[in-house]
Amino acid sequence: MILDDGTGSIRAELLPFRDALCNQRNPRSATIWMRNPDVQRLLRGLADGELAIDHATFDSATSRQTAKHLRELLINCGVLPYRDRHILAFELWLDNTLPNYSLESRQMLHRFANADFRGAVFVWSWDWRGPLS
Repeated sequence: MILDDGTGSIRAELLPFRDALCNQRNPRSATIWMRNPDVQRLLRGLADGELAIDHATFDSATSRQTAKHLRELLINCGVLPYRDRHILAFELWLDNTLPNYSLESRQMLHRFANADFRGAVFVWSWDWRGPLS
């Protein structure tokens, strides 16, 4: 069993994920998806404790698309805490881009990223249909 923690059981933190897989409308698509070697590697690592059940695991995963999809599933079933996907994408881009710049430029971009961009995303996420009072 792919979610086996090594004792014949499912790691307690992953039980909501197992339940979500079992209760979805089309379990056949989940079965097919779980045949993917990247999915299996991530799920086995999470199940046996080799990989931590946290966002850092998915940030460093080699298969970005698989990690993105599995992260969203784990967030949706409550295994991982919510994390804004726009900020996440920006942070990953920033981590990959900043090393290409001088120290002075990196410091300036880092200040912008930690203040202006996050503030802008927060403002964009407001519900503008109601009064501003």
